[in-house]
Amino acid sequence: MKARVDSSSLLRRLRSLNVVVFHPEDQDGQEVIGQLHRIGCRVQAFWPPLDKLPADVDVVFLAVRPEVLSIDLPWLHRESTPPVIAVVTYENPVLVEAVLARKDS
Repeated sequence: MKARVDSSSLLRRLRSLNVVVFHPEDQDGQEVIGQLHRIGCRVQAFWPPLDKLPADVDVVFLAVRPEVLSIDLPWLHRESTPPVIAVVTYENPVLVEAVLARKDS
């Protein structure tokens, strides 16, 4: 028998997350940030992406745009980097390939 997941416990854990969003201040960015706020996450938003992550970050949302591909983000290649969720606004094969390449590096 599967263990029943305590949804209130999961919600508390979600609400305790410190999230950094690297996204331009456009409608897509506002929607991502708004949804994270509705969940109850603590959100810090920046654009362009920073060279160094703020302290105590649990999750990073990163808008993958052509201008980001040329930026060196040293924190992205460290073992201690928190999970990074790529935000791609449209299915551009170059951007999708770049996301997958960064994941493997």
